Amino acid sequence: MATLGNYFLDAATLSGATAVFTDATLTTAAPDGYYSDSTVVRQQSGGVLLLGAVSCPSCSSPCGTSISVTGVSAIYDINYNVGSDIGPAIIYFNAGAIPDGIRALYNSTYYNNLTSTVWGYLSSSQPTNFTYVGITASDCSIGTTLDGGGYTSVVEKNFNGSNFDTVGTSGTVTGTSADVVLTSTDPQWCTLYFPKTSPTPDNSLVQIFGPCPATGWDIEINCPAVLTGVPGRVLVGAVDCLLGDLPDTYFNVPNRGGTAGDPQLHEFLCLDEYAINRAPADTYVVEVGGVRKKLIVDANGVITLVSVC
Repeated sequence: MATLGNYFLDAATLSGATAVFTDATLTTAAPDGYYSDSTVVRQQSGGVLLLGAVSCPSCSSPCGTSISVTGVSAIYDINYNVGSDIGPAIIYFNAGAIPDGIRALYNSTYYNNLTSTVWGYLSSSQPTNFTYVGITASDCSIGTTLDGGGYTSVVEKNFNGSNFDTVGTSGTVTGTSADVVLTSTDPQWCTLYFPKTSPTPDNSLVQIFGPCPATGWDIEINCPAVLTGVPGRVLVGAVDCLLGDLPDTYFNVPNRGGTAGDPQLHEFLCLDEYAINRAPADTYVVEVGGVRKKLIVDANGVITLVSVC
């Protein structure tokens, strides 16, 4: 995440500077890293700005952004403004056949739990790592590489609002083979979300890592919105799900093409409109449009079966 500070240049602008300094006399070089004046971003290494100025028209893209990528192995950073609305910020990600890793960072917390419209829950066992999805047959030894220490000298790219600029070549990615949850067929669109309960902070970061020589993926970054509740209750024993009151309320996080307020297979089911707390593993009955449905939910809060009562 960016850190604000006071720095000094040997030119009128960052674009024209040869280095960044921490003192007005320009004797102490600033630490190596990336520097931005909200107009451009440049990398300093060894006291010298090595990379050319990369345009930064708005250092974050607005939510509601859709991006399609065909490219090379790299870390792809998407800084975006999530706005002031509250509710879960839902991200739809389609890695396709070639495996890719994804995670989101919001308010200093990483999120990497996915649910596939085809396979259901897919996630790394470590909350801060990338979760890798794609087809098993296209695996490029991701788990072996991660268990062996990970990836170094990775190309780093940053989304500028329309394209990805290369901003470095020294990225690192670590993790374990437990981060890799590839499937025998294309997982297609996967859902990732994070709860947003306050107007601020309003910025987030999505990172996608393509570990294989080539990569291609699609992502849709939606603005937050509170979920729509449906009446329901836990189905106890052999009680007929057509009988009895429905005193509780449940909230589904819709998969791509789904509808909030109409729980479907492989969607997250939650206990609140912000999707902070997922429904515990159990069997539930809910009513949608006058029709009662039975839902089976697994330990990850994902619906594994939907049937009409």
